[in-house]
Amino acid sequence: MTESTLPKIPEDEYTCISNKGLEYIINNFDPQVPDRNFLWTTDYRVELPVRVKKSGPGSEKPYTLIGLWNDILPKFKNLNALTW
Repeated sequence: MTESTLPKIPEDEYTCISNKGLEYIINNFDPQVPDRNFLWTTDYRVELPVRVKKSGPGSEKPYTLIGLWNDILPKFKNLNALTW
């Protein structure tokens, strides 16, 4: 995989991805379809990089649903999750 075949990210953005996700992209890169598993995928097991702006709207730190749950749970541990 060469730098010229990699999909381009705008200069005002960067990407966030786990080491395991990045390793998958590098090991399964297809120069015939360079955007597959980088900008799009049809495989639910593939982690896509999250594009984040360097400043302004869209520059908030990305997080997972599980990460959000782990942050919120201690704050509201004595309340019901669902009620009616």
